Amino acid sequence: MTQNAFNQGNATPPLLTPTNGRARPDAALIDDWHVVAFSKDISEGQLTPTRLLGEELVIWRHEGKVHVWKDLCIHRGAQLSKGWVVEGTVVCPYHGWRYNCDAKCVLIPAQPQTKPPLKARAFPHRCEERYGMVWATLGNPSHDIPLFPEATDPRFECSMPAPILSTQTVSGRWKISLMPRTSPSCTLVLTA
Repeated sequence: MTQNAFNQGNATPPLLTPTNGRARPDAALIDDWHVVAFSKDISEGQLTPTRLLGEELVIWRHEGKVHVWKDLCIHRGAQLSKGWVVEGTVVCPYHGWRYNCDAKCVLIPAQPQTKPPLKARAFPHRCEERYGMVWATLGNPSHDIPLFPEATDPRFECSMPAPILSTQTVSGRWKISLMPRTSPSCTLVLTA
């Protein structure tokens, strides 16, 4: 199917449509919850880069609370994940702008006496920790994170395998694997 055929109404629309040279995910995926990391892998004060549905993200934790933001400093477009955490703020590696847990810029080192403008902020995404995993959404889901009662069942185990899904029984327990999609986000796969 050519883009021209689609524009003339002669074909069904593709699931992904080009946007600035990049594929745009289906809206149903944007407005859903996705696993972006295991909770145990997000350490206090460390920045962890990841990608969800083609969007670069940074995950970090402060005082036990996890945050998922677009991996972008509003000032010059640097990746926040290349920076560091100081006193509960994410520091951009380029010019040192600092963003607090509410994603507001609280310090511009070149003008330390000036209050940063309100538009100087990071771009947070909704996120929650549940079942030992960090869940995030790029949109606004109309539902809660899916129920996953197996997460607390001792007969099951969660793992992050290589791209090939494998299901096996280990010591009489089911092994639940997370299967990567087209991005490093994961899909829960259960077998009975």
